[in-house]
Amino acid sequence: MAGLQEAMVALLRYTPDSVFFKRLVDGEFIFERVSDAKARKYRDSWEEIIGESDFSLFLKKEEAQKCHDDELRVMQTGDPIINQEEELTRLDGTTAWVSVTKFPWIDDESGEIIGIIGISRDITEKKKLERHLESVIARLSHDPQKNLFIIGGTIKSLLKGRRGAVINEAAGEMLAEANRLVTTTSNMLQEYLAESSQMISAGGLKRELLDLRNIFDSLFEEFYHEMTGKGVWVDYSMGAIPVGAVTFWAARDIKTVLRNLISNAIRHTYPDREIAYGFRRIEGGCLINVYNVGDEIPSEMREKIFDIGESGSGSSGMGLYLCREIVRGYGGEIWYEVTPDGNSNFVFFLPEEDNMKK
Repeated sequence: MAGLQEAMVALLRYTPDSVFFKRLVDGEFIFERVSDAKARKYRDSWEEIIGESDFSLFLKKEEAQKCHDDELRVMQTGDPIINQEEELTRLDGTTAWVSVTKFPWIDDESGEIIGIIGISRDITEKKKLERHLESVIARLSHDPQKNLFIIGGTIKSLLKGRRGAVINEAAGEMLAEANRLVTTTSNMLQEYLAESSQMISAGGLKRELLDLRNIFDSLFEEFYHEMTGKGVWVDYSMGAIPVGAVTFWAARDIKTVLRNLISNAIRHTYPDREIAYGFRRIEGGCLINVYNVGDEIPSEMREKIFDIGESGSGSSGMGLYLCREIVRGYGGEIWYEVTPDGNSNFVFFLPEEDNMKK
């Protein structure tokens, strides 16, 4: 027991977080012990905080009242507060953001709830970064999109022969491809910005019931010119998925995973050969795969290809790394395997909704 007490004293002394024990006395929460980090926010030492309450420490009464009400509710219900973000006023009048966790303080002898144990962490810099990113996203949503719109409009005007433009067949094909790339880039940019904005504002992407066939169809349309130019075709017989037949819970960032896997499959499959995709439910979740007929990845590279800069094909090496990070964000996993016919297959596992990381 003495060792445990010494460990607690060390924790309160050295932790950078604000740790506090409050006992409910005559309807008011009184500090009984605090970490040194908490004490330095208000006084010179933790001893000076003992016997104080939020009402005597906070500049704003309404902030102290909110803390009191939250803590009283935790005591009455027994339900903890986990990582609740709060905006507070510092003693110098500036604003700070903290992430707060509070749970009941239970007396060892009586078993009764006698107060609150809490931990708060300063996340002011994190909030500043979020606001900066929101500003960046707002600018990216407007300026690049505007430029892409102008470029696309100019290309369409040239293709229609406006402004006296005379385009031969070869140039027309190149402009048509450029116009397709502009449209695809614009759609991808909107998709990424929407995901980023949602992650910042809501603390994560919204999960919804997605139709796998619809996702694949939209991606194959995106890569239509690359596929036809190389003669690559989709073998639906290896795992055809009717529209509406396969749905699963995930956020839209799963489309980013599939886009990268399909792009890689098209790039590495042999000319005039096939790629394929499949879906299979297993215990605890589902497996989704993208297959291509092409050279297998050497065994010594099969783990490394998911690391940054380890593509092995001259690309940035970010695509598969991003795929792995997104899939692991759901509590899943992604891997590469060689099929019995000696070709390449990328497979990832997504857990059922109830088992996904929150």
